[in-house]
This record gives sequence, C-alpha cells and structure tokens, in this order.
Amino acid sequence: MKKRRRSNNSGQTTLAYIIFIIVLIGAFAALMPKIRQRLQSSYKDSADTFGEGRQFGSLSTSGGAKDFKYPELPDDSPGGEAEEPDPEEIDCDASKISSLSSEVLKKQEEVTALSDEAKDARTEAADAQLVAEEAREAARIAREAATQAREDANNTRDEANQKQAECDNCNYESGNCGSICDEAQELADEAAAKEALASEKESIADKKEAVYQDKQKIADNLDAIADEKEQAAEAAADEATAAADELQKLIDACGG
Repeated sequence: MKKRRRSNNSGQTTLAYIIFIIVLIGAFAALMPKIRQRLQSSYKDSADTFGEGRQFGSLSTSGGAKDFKYPELPDDSPGGEAEEPDPEEIDCDASKISSLSSEVLKKQEEVTALSDEAKDARTEAADAQLVAEEAREAARIAREAATQAREDANNTRDEANQKQAECDNCNYESGNCGSICDEAQELADEAAAKEALASEKESIADKKEAVYQDKQKIADNLDAIADEKEQAAEAAADEATAAADELQKLIDACGG
C-alpha cells in the first residue's frame, strides 16, 4: 500500500516538472520578439555612434555576399544633390520665428511706404513736366511774335531807306522834295518804333525760354527722383520676398 502511494507521488512530480518546462518555453517564446527588438535597437545605436550621428537603413544580405548593399550616401560631388538639412539642426525657437515674422512685416511696410513715395514723386514729376510744356509753348508763341515784329520793323526800315534815297536825290526845283523827305522821316520813325517793339518782344521770348529751361530741369530732377524711389521700392520688395521665403521654409521645416 505504501509502495503504490510512493509511485503515485513520483508520477505527479514528473508531471509537474513537464508542465513547468512547457510554461517556461511558452514564456520565452512570447518574450522573443521584444528581445529581438531590443537587440536591433542596441545594434542601431552602436551604428549611429560609429557613424558620427548618421542613421542608416538595414543592410540587405538576402542573396549572400554578392547581394550585400551599402547604405546610400549623399552626393558630395560638384553638381550633386544637396543634403537635406536635419530638422534637429534647425533652430525652431519660437522667438526666432516671431523675430523673422516681424522682420517680414517691417519689410512689407517699407515696400508700401517706398511705393507710395515713388508714386507721389512720379505724379509730381508729371505735373512739373506739364508746367514745363506750358512754359515752352508760351516761349514759342513769344518767339513767333518777336520774329514777326522784327520782320515788320525790317520791312518798315527798308521803306524808310528807299524814301530817304528819293529825298536825297530829289530835284528841289520840282517842288515835291519837301513831302518826300517828310514821308521818309515818318517811315524812319515808324521803323524805329517797330524795332523797339521787336526788341521788347525778343526780350520777353528770351525770358519765357529761360523759364521753360528752369521748369524742364525741375521736371527732369523730379523724374530722376521718381526713378530712384521706384528702384528702392523694387529692391525692398525683393528683400521682403526673400525674407518671406526664408520664414516659410523655417515654418515648414519646424512642422508648421
């Protein structure tokens, strides 16, 4: 009776060992994926350390030694593609983004102010050009009037000279010399008056032409100022665009 009980205890102990081993194998099998993942992470950290921070993809050795593939490195040769910046190396500090945003707004305001100044300068130059054109037209009219007065004075002077010649050659015995000489004197006086008027009109024309020259210089100077302001506005617009592009790249690199 004691032998049978001892045999039963030995069988139960063996069964317990078998169950314990099965449970241990199952637990080890369940932990294998985590252990493999931990080992792969350790290998990857070691590769990063030896690679000076560069992270490489897994190597393919599926086909043996001849199928070994090296990781692709960036092309540093002239004309090659530039290496994309590492997001971790980009300064995504909010204060920097805010400062760059303020700079963009400031440049945009500068562009608006310069554009307004250029527009006002161009309008002022156009108005000055109109004034110069009016002065030139007035000078032209005055010059035509002076020219006409001079021609009239010259014609009268020619008549007076002819009449004076008749007076000088007159035969006083005919009794008509007195009237001829009087007419010659009248024509001479008229020619002198017309010559004085022509000189006055020429002086007026000279003054009007001088006024036109001054007005034209003013218009030219204002036009040059307008050109400078427009160029400054264009340069500021280019700077504002470059700053806006830089800001957008920074925002995109920092994840919006």
